Amino acid sequence: TVNKHKYVAKLFEDVLEIQSNADMVERYSRMMGEALSRQVDSDIWTELQSLEDSLNLSADDTLTAAKFEEALATLGEADVPYMDGDVSMVVNPTLFADILNPAAGIAQYFIRNDAVGEGNRGLRSGLVGSLYGMDVYMSNTISTGGNANTISGAIFHKSAVAFASQQDVRVQSEYSIDALGTKVVADLLYGVKRIDDTDNKKGLKIRNVD
Repeated sequence: TVNKHKYVAKLFEDVLEIQSNADMVERYSRMMGEALSRQVDSDIWTELQSLEDSLNLSADDTLTAAKFEEALATLGEADVPYMDGDVSMVVNPTLFADILNPAAGIAQYFIRNDAVGEGNRGLRSGLVGSLYGMDVYMSNTISTGGNANTISGAIFHKSAVAFASQQDVRVQSEYSIDALGTKVVADLLYGVKRIDDTDNKKGLKIRNVD
């Protein structure tokens, strides 16, 4: 169902446009697009938090080697092909830092892009490395700490959530005589839906502890 209509709007007063050396409208339009993309990320994450399978961590925002192996077993038993390149892992910043920690047991499985000749690709795409073929991303959308109801990450096949948009980000503007400025609005009409269910599992969510 395409039922989400999000927008970002701003008024650019004449005095600011006249005094500015840069093209403010173009610059802010890009920022508006980023704001909308963050909203889409948030809505997709809301769906991923309800994946059927769970991995319960032994400590908040900490992924041990044993727990990672448990996750692989759960994915395998659910016929989620985590080594085919179509499965990703997304975690909160604290859990991501734990994965990167050389002293952590999980670090032995983590392959950094810069260590295999891919340079700074991760800085451009957000993809810093992988775990057994699963691309690993960090997102500030995901909560940290909390309790057993706090989902600190997820491992999912790309088909776990469907996204449908009836248009690309649309940017419109008009001059307002009353406000002595240009009104600019960027909007997006879309919908998201979790596909994962008990008979067709697509991944697992990662829970913190009480």
